Amino acid sequence: MTKEKSDFGEDIRLKNDDYRDESISIIAGSQKRRRILTQTSIDRYYQRGNINTRQYNTALYVYALYRKSEKRIISSYNPDSAVMTSNVDDKNMTGLCDYIQITKILPTKLFNIVQHIVIYGFSANEFDKAYNNKRKTLKELKQALNMLSDHFGVY
Repeated sequence: MTKEKSDFGEDIRLKNDDYRDESISIIAGSQKRRRILTQTSIDRYYQRGNINTRQYNTALYVYALYRKSEKRIISSYNPDSAVMTSNVDDKNMTGLCDYIQITKILPTKLFNIVQHIVIYGFSANEFDKAYNNKRKTLKELKQALNMLSDHFGVY
């Protein structure tokens, strides 16, 4: 009997990404697989063909807006001085304004789906279980990404 060698992926992924080797079964000596830990749910949906290129690029754009806006607005006020300082720059404010605009474009339910899957990294299945969505999340995610693609002009 020939034992099949496990596929641990391409060398470039192993060099640049965090990963964990895990057994496929509980039987000792069973085949192993390598789980790439830096891959997101959106990456997996795109690779599997669940979302198209336009939807994938929109998700990446939304995530970039979130990352740009996530710096906190912190002000320092010294009562002895009339000067107020802040660490906010125009890029942060623009990113925050664009991210907040998403809440006006999407209905609350669709915004929650985009936020949980694109930003927090939930899978559609995890969202369905957590919010009793009855297996509609992936369809609604695609709908939300299409709406955002149209709004932001992502092609």
